Amino acid sequence: MIDEAHNLIDSILSLHSISITTTQLTQIRQALLTYITKFKSRFAGLNATYLKQLALLLKGLSGFAEEWSKGGTGKKEEMIAVGRVLKTGEKGALDQINLRKLDEYLQKSKIARKVSLLLFRLS
Repeated sequence: MIDEAHNLIDSILSLHSISITTTQLTQIRQALLTYITKFKSRFAGLNATYLKQLALLLKGLSGFAEEWSKGGTGKKEEMIAVGRVLKTGEKGALDQINLRKLDEYLQKSKIARKVSLLLFRLS
């Protein structure tokens, strides 16, 4: 039984949503590029491919967020379909990224942790 079912949709949406700023996207991408530059010689072919895809995706997300904020709608938040974001990338490159496989790589490699540890050491 679900208590207060009128909040169910909002609860589900909040579980599968994220809020992120353009500044955060830019910082994350810069940190990733620093990581790639520092450890470039250690990457096998597939690792390098996934890291490049991640950098491209972050660049596309930043670009989309900047364009969205210039749209003049006055909204601070908006639910946006992934397909809409991916179509706006450089020459359609973003829609060629297999997000499921990239997500699997990110979880398996724990790259977010590695990048954040590098940044902590550098700062």
